[in-house]
Amino acid sequence: MTTVNLSNTLTSIGSYAFFLSGALANLSLPATLTRLGDGAFQYCQSLKSVTVPAGLTEWGQFAFTSSGLESVVLEEGLTEIGEFAFSNTKLQSVVLPSSIRTIEASAFGSCSKLETITLNEGLQIIKNEAFSWSELTSITLPSTITSVGERAFEKCSCLAAVSLNEGLQSIGDFAFDSAKSLTEIAIPSTVTDMDESVFNGCTELTAVKFESNAPEAYENEKAGVVHGSSYGVSYTVYYHEGATGFTPDDWCGYDTAIW
Repeated sequence: MTTVNLSNTLTSIGSYAFFLSGALANLSLPATLTRLGDGAFQYCQSLKSVTVPAGLTEWGQFAFTSSGLESVVLEEGLTEIGEFAFSNTKLQSVVLPSSIRTIEASAFGSCSKLETITLNEGLQIIKNEAFSWSELTSITLPSTITSVGERAFEKCSCLAAVSLNEGLQSIGDFAFDSAKSLTEIAIPSTVTDMDESVFNGCTELTAVKFESNAPEAYENEKAGVVHGSSYGVSYTVYYHEGATGFTPDDWCGYDTAIW
């Protein structure tokens, strides 16, 4: 089966409906679609492109996981990208519509060809491992983002430029673990919570620059700045004169400086 013709009144596609349909290459999802079940198009390795309609409100896990997708159009009106929705696909570039509020866990995880992602104003939450093991080279968070989940950009070894937004409040454990191309990063003044080992394994990181006071402690370690050089990281923590929570000369095993 290379082509599937879906009714233009269809509202739901069940779990594993086209699972392992390796020959499926042509697919048009109707505008009436509101639900995709678990693994609906998982392992459809001949499927190269798809348009996801605006009315889709219920994503099962693994909707397009390990399919052959190289491009996707996400229509304005979608509010979330489901868990593992496009994980382990061949997507190279993705533009999220401004209607998206949440990127669920591992939505684009293990997309080994994904180099660019456009995140528009309106996006609020990036969940755990959303872009882990991808080939992103840069990321700019829109002003509406409040939370970056655990391991969200883990093992993004090509990630050289990260711009975090004022308005961001929390950064989860190992969020940028082993982002080995990252050399410096600024932490917005609105960040109050950074969890364990945010920059673990960032071997080229030389500067972490705080715009305000030190964020809340994680088990008595400040701002995710933990483990020190034994975990392959050795950078300088910069803070503004008058900022609280930092200590001069050395802070959690890292050199400090005023900037």
